[in-house]
Amino acid sequence: MEFTRFQELHRTISGKLLKAASGKLLKAASGKLLKAASGKLLKAASGKLLKAALLACITLTLVTLLTGLSLFTLLSTFLSLVSLWLISRLLLKNKRSRTAEHDYQTCLPTHNGIQKKLSDLIQDALTDQKFAILCLGFDDFRALRTDLSLNDLEQIRIKTAERLRDILDKKHYLGQLSEDRFIIITDQLDGPLNAAELAKNLITGAIQPIEVNHQRVSMNVTGGITFFPQDSRRVNELLRQADFAMMQAQSRGESPYQFYIASIDKEIRQNKQLELDLRDALEHRELSLLFQPQINYQNNSVTGVEVLLRWQHPEKGLIPPTQFIPMAEHSMDIIPIGDWVLESACKQLRDWRMSGHDNLQISVNLSAIQLKDNNIANRTQHLLQKYNIPPQFLELEITESSLIESSLLAAEQLQQIKSIGVKLSLDDFGTGYSTLNYLKQFRFDKIKIDKSFIEGLPVNKENAVIVDAIIQLGRSFGLSTVAEGVESREQEQHLIKSGCEEAQGFLYGKPMSATELSTYLKTRIQSI
Repeated sequence: MEFTRFQELHRTISGKLLKAASGKLLKAASGKLLKAASGKLLKAASGKLLKAALLACITLTLVTLLTGLSLFTLLSTFLSLVSLWLISRLLLKNKRSRTAEHDYQTCLPTHNGIQKKLSDLIQDALTDQKFAILCLGFDDFRALRTDLSLNDLEQIRIKTAERLRDILDKKHYLGQLSEDRFIIITDQLDGPLNAAELAKNLITGAIQPIEVNHQRVSMNVTGGITFFPQDSRRVNELLRQADFAMMQAQSRGESPYQFYIASIDKEIRQNKQLELDLRDALEHRELSLLFQPQINYQNNSVTGVEVLLRWQHPEKGLIPPTQFIPMAEHSMDIIPIGDWVLESACKQLRDWRMSGHDNLQISVNLSAIQLKDNNIANRTQHLLQKYNIPPQFLELEITESSLIESSLLAAEQLQQIKSIGVKLSLDDFGTGYSTLNYLKQFRFDKIKIDKSFIEGLPVNKENAVIVDAIIQLGRSFGLSTVAEGVESREQEQHLIKSGCEEAQGFLYGKPMSATELSTYLKTRIQSI
């Protein structure tokens, strides 16, 4: 009986109501009254049931009276409209659920879909089952944004996905992790060689030029491979490891694909954490300065000290400068750290001068990043004035590698520093490239002979020839020379004989604190 009644309702909609659509009903449906009726009933479904239902009934009664339609006809129309609305909502929800797991352009599973697939594989994996996760990355995809339209980029993604599908078969799962990364999961493996062969085939196919909008576009492609269960049993870790291995292949450039290596991953994560710790090192007072004396061979006196930066990590102990200085340069933390070193050195020199060591010169290293800082000359001049230091008693050391990185900007910066009256020293002389060109281009006061050339003197004839040549070169340009890393009297005698003017090294004193150096200076004066 009820079903027959329902059929009659639909016949009413498809018959009388469609006929009336051009008349009163259409007018009522598009008017405020019918809209209000549907609104009230929908509100009744989720809000204050009794009040909303009462208002809806009153509204439907008014619509019935005004339109001349029976309440039964109007109610059946309304119920049909509501059913259509509910169906459309369900379809939309289903579409959104699908698009959340699939890329709408390539129709490939996205991050959520890939995670679900991996989770299912891990959950259903047998004891001895293995599978590989391969991440393919397109190195140049993001750079193409500046050259290609959005539509062209979409076509590249679609065609790339089609190529990968053609290479793979049903035992492989293909997904799209991001716009420039694809994930391939294979659960039928004989070993790493099969995974490597698959990576080669995919990369070979993916790097072929793609024709888009009458132009051929080529991209570099690299792959990263990780394995379940050897590398991890967790979904997110496996994806991260595959992505990490792919980035390793990109950075190394030795091979188009790279296997995940836990030891390298661990080392990089530790270095990243160390870089984060370095940002707080200055605030936590973990950085300190040591000073190494420089001896003048003509009067055997201490004419200067070189400032050396040290980092005492609260957990890892003393971190070598060769490890943390490149980190600071990479993160740009070298700017505040360098400012702190320069000011601390000037402050310490003022204290030494006030205690009677008024002929002592202090030498501070300047990094390539600091040379790019437009404020370095003004900062230096401000510190000299603040601590009442004559500019000739401050020496800034620049390595050849720093000049190579920023020679054009360095020329202007060093010229400004030189105009203040500060001395300039070229550090690690002979280990760079365009040494003679730098001596011509920049007005240095001193060159420092790298300790690698001092080792083995005077027995090592090759080093002896190099050291003698550097000393003679310094004389030709009117520059004094300082030998680094002097550890024996034999080395000292050769340097003096060759005409070297100054030296530093363990033979004269190891790097020491400011207090230790003050004591050292007093002892040195008394012994002379």
